[in-house]
Amino acid sequence: MPADQSSLPFFRAMLFAAGLTGATSFVYEISWVRMLNQALGTTVHSFELMLSAFILGLAFGGLWVRRRSSRLLDPVATAGWAQIWMGLAALVSLPLFAQSFHGVAFLVDILPRTDSGYAGFMAGSAIISMAVMFPAAFFAGMTLPLLTMASLRRGSGEAGIGRIYAVNTLGAILGVVLAVHVLIPMMGLQLAVTLAALADLALGVYLLRWLSSGDGSPRTLPAALALTLVVLASSLVLGRADPRMLTSGVFRTGHAQLDADVSVPFLRDGKTATVAVVAYEGLRNINTNGKPDGSLNLDLSSAPATDEITMILSGALPLALHREVRQVGVIGWGTGLTTHTLLGSADVERVDTIEIERAMVDGARLMGPRVHRAYDDPRSHLYIDDARTYFSAGRKQFDVILSMPSNPWVSGVASLFTKEFYGFIGRHLSKKGMLVQWVQTYELDNALLARMLAALDSEFPHVEVYEAGPGNLLLVASDSPLPALTYPAEPGSVFAEELRRVGLASVADFELRRLGNQNLPRTLVTLAGVPPHDDFHPVVSLQAPKARFKAMSADWTAVLEGTGLPVLAMHTDRHDVDAAALAPNSQGNLSAQRMADALLARSFLTGQGSDAGPQAAGLKMAVDDLADSADAEPSPERTLAWLAAVSHLAESTLAYLSPADSEGLWIEPVWTGAWQQDGQARLVLEAYAATARRDGPAMEAAATAALDQLDPASTPYLTKEHMLVIARLGAIANGNHAGSLALERQYGASIPATDGYPYGFVRAYLSAAAASAIPSPAS
Repeated sequence: MPADQSSLPFFRAMLFAAGLTGATSFVYEISWVRMLNQALGTTVHSFELMLSAFILGLAFGGLWVRRRSSRLLDPVATAGWAQIWMGLAALVSLPLFAQSFHGVAFLVDILPRTDSGYAGFMAGSAIISMAVMFPAAFFAGMTLPLLTMASLRRGSGEAGIGRIYAVNTLGAILGVVLAVHVLIPMMGLQLAVTLAALADLALGVYLLRWLSSGDGSPRTLPAALALTLVVLASSLVLGRADPRMLTSGVFRTGHAQLDADVSVPFLRDGKTATVAVVAYEGLRNINTNGKPDGSLNLDLSSAPATDEITMILSGALPLALHREVRQVGVIGWGTGLTTHTLLGSADVERVDTIEIERAMVDGARLMGPRVHRAYDDPRSHLYIDDARTYFSAGRKQFDVILSMPSNPWVSGVASLFTKEFYGFIGRHLSKKGMLVQWVQTYELDNALLARMLAALDSEFPHVEVYEAGPGNLLLVASDSPLPALTYPAEPGSVFAEELRRVGLASVADFELRRLGNQNLPRTLVTLAGVPPHDDFHPVVSLQAPKARFKAMSADWTAVLEGTGLPVLAMHTDRHDVDAAALAPNSQGNLSAQRMADALLARSFLTGQGSDAGPQAAGLKMAVDDLADSADAEPSPERTLAWLAAVSHLAESTLAYLSPADSEGLWIEPVWTGAWQQDGQARLVLEAYAATARRDGPAMEAAATAALDQLDPASTPYLTKEHMLVIARLGAIANGNHAGSLALERQYGASIPATDGYPYGFVRAYLSAAAASAIPSPAS
């Protein structure tokens, strides 16, 4: 306290000013970060740049005062003007933010999707952050040193200065609380900044008019007021960004604004994120900070949106795997469709959905009847909370927990894909309970995906992988062996119709999406050579934003699913599905589409049905060539051409047809004619027939015999590659992992990997599978 009691009112005024400027500064900081998230992306890197811009502004403001402190005759007046300029700069930041979308679009358009391009994007993001945040933060950095200087000159001691700093800190904390819990949810980001700016302007006038010994003359204050009115009006008009701009996701798309035919019926600044619902062409999409989180078609008579199979399968899959699902926990609300799907089963007694952002739940109401059970069913219980906090607060056990958070590149989300989180969540599963984890493969690379797979595999001994639509995987994990699939809906029920609409009309449709057991993630982890993702080494959080910018794809599972040989069936226990058991519209499933084309090829060659032939151009050419040469006399030249065509046919059919569907095509083929008598052709056909039967011993024997007899110099590349991979698959299926590695050493050097076919990767995968299965000498 000041020694002179006459200075007590002045000192109290300084305390008030310190508290208020601390509060407004952090209202700005929180609001700016939330606004720029929509332009720059909600990543840890963007947040670091924004925080750096704010702190740098504070630091330079303090430095300005330090270098001029001896020449400042009236620090109160200077503080008053700093407050006024801070308020004006905050108002100007709103139009600058509205223009930032065009700046980001320019960066995304001109920069290459490379490491250097990402560095350029970060540099541009830093400039945008500085333009929005630095000016007001600079003046904010001036105020506290000026207030303490004024107090010292009026006789305040060290204790008084400590009180000013304490009140400033308390004001900053209050500003954060008010911004997050009151101003932003009630007023929105723009008005929160505007209100804080008006408070700074009022504080500046107060300091100049009533506490300063100068510079508060009748001439200067009216000029400041006039300037304030002009800037305020301009800010309110120019700073109001178009909703189609705020929801554009410019940091991903490079488009600063959505098309004119797109509407935004819901846009709300929540406590943690800005949530919007975007409507176009009968679809509705809910997004957070410009990033789509799920879309669906409101018209049930129209084709489902791409995301619908992911969301519906996420809810239906645990019901198909778990015989007694009663208590379910869901992390993430999204559109509400997953919760709605779970409640389609009468066996489910309670679904607790944990969502951190209330605005997400309110926005998803616009999905209407498509998600009505999530809102209206008394078994549905919503908790607005952080997932870790919710589960930490109780000891409740769940039969199923579905983890459906946002993308791992979003700041904070990667912590829900760590070894520690999976160990923690596993303690909340009942006996035979299961965790269902969604994970993207788009905007992610293989090494990052492998880290997350390693984290899950390290905590759960039993894992199965399902394809859940383009670019999406579902991982089912449990401490107990996972049972066989059953169909989760009663025939003729509303729930069954909802499943049928997205191509889930039978158990076979679920089976088609199953990629395999724990062998798949464990081998991918071995191949990547990465440790489990953990809380103490947040590699995914740090590297995923760059993978998103570079538009990378974790394509290993897609390559294995798309290769023409049954790698997954032989190694990961993927179950073959008869075509007749599938729904007519296995929506979004490439395996079903490939199976349909393979069946057309079989029908054309065997004369069992349609003579239209397959649709894929390469397969159609191969089938035509084989049909034309059926009655030709084998010769060395014709044999090579025939082998090329038959291998192309195998590449497009063997993995996609079950043994039953391969009858007549590969098993006891009826279309080969005289080629059965040709030595080389017969060896290759025997290897393909063994593969079609999924007969491991016969595969190894027949393909090895073919490798020994075929001329490595003249035999078509794909034929040689097929024979090597078939032999190795047979060895692995027989448990002969050392034999698989020996086959690679013996024949691999003469069959180098080439572009255009995935078998270089497939062979590396098989080597990793063998290496991980062979005990080390130390063990």
